[in-house]
Amino acid sequence: MTSNINHNQMPIIEYDFSKNKFSQIDSYINSLKLQNLQNEENLQSSLNTIVTKFIPTPVEFSEPKITDHREIQKHFNSSYENPFGGNQTVYIVTVIFEFSGSPELFKFRPSSYSHGNSYPNIFQPYSNTIEIEVELLKLDKNLILGEAHNKIRMTKEFVEYNNSFIRNWQANAIAYIEKKVHDQKIILESLYS
Repeated sequence: MTSNINHNQMPIIEYDFSKNKFSQIDSYINSLKLQNLQNEENLQSSLNTIVTKFIPTPVEFSEPKITDHREIQKHFNSSYENPFGGNQTVYIVTVIFEFSGSPELFKFRPSSYSHGNSYPNIFQPYSNTIEIEVELLKLDKNLILGEAHNKIRMTKEFVEYNNSFIRNWQANAIAYIEKKVHDQKIILESLYS
């Protein structure tokens, strides 16, 4: 099963993401050599590399897939639904959510949000997949997928917020990269002339 972390322990995207990302971009650009920037082809290649390496792409989920199930016997205390209590068969079903885009968008939380009654932890993907387990009393695809969606709801809400943030951030970041690369080219040409 995919690991998860409590949302309160996550860095905030509006504050931490930009600061860290621009620091990484600056460090990378400062390490470029003159031959990386000397002609238009090398300059464009360097710009493309930087954008690909440092500009995340929004996350898009595909439809979830049920990949496995198992049954266990579980003891239940008496309740309205089960007045006598006792052991009952429970199904543990594995559901995966595959996605495209940058997994790093799962590492941040918005500065403000409401989690209501949803699952309070944010799932952290392995590669481009989130695998969760749901526990139900019967094997019913609609119930399984409904429970899986409930369990991952807060994760998806955070990622959608982060997607929106990234879409707005990208244009500024690309302009920043282009200016920094141009400035670095001038510095290096002056240094080696």
